Amino acid sequence: MKNKKLSPFSKVMLFLSGLLLIGAVFFPIWKIELTAPQYPEGLVLKLHASKIAGDIDIINGLNHYIGMKTLHTEDFIEFKVLPFILAGLGIVSIACAWKSNRKGLSVFFFSFVLFGILSACDFYRWNYEYGHNLDPNACY
Repeated sequence: MKNKKLSPFSKVMLFLSGLLLIGAVFFPIWKIELTAPQYPEGLVLKLHASKIAGDIDIINGLNHYIGMKTLHTEDFIEFKVLPFILAGLGIVSIACAWKSNRKGLSVFFFSFVLFGILSACDFYRWNYEYGHNLDPNACY
């Protein structure tokens, strides 16, 4: 069976997807906004592909009271590898658009799905660890 070429629409979508994946290396991926009467201006936590930013020191101080481990970029290996994974997926997406190859698109798609599944499992693991491994001597 002959390898069919991608439609122009598919090529454009792959190219845009690649640009967005590469852009995710440079812009925040996730933003958490917290509000409380003690902080009327709110607190912000921004997760980038390579770092944690925002009001991290204040949030770490608050987490201390419930015995939660503090958040530090260097504690997460994900921040070292995620920029390369996102950029790599972006480059592969753009290459698939340029080459117009369905086999390459299949490899990209399954790689992206695998990345999503592994990321969700890793995120669950970190949330579980941070939420269940509280210091028993904290001030609750």
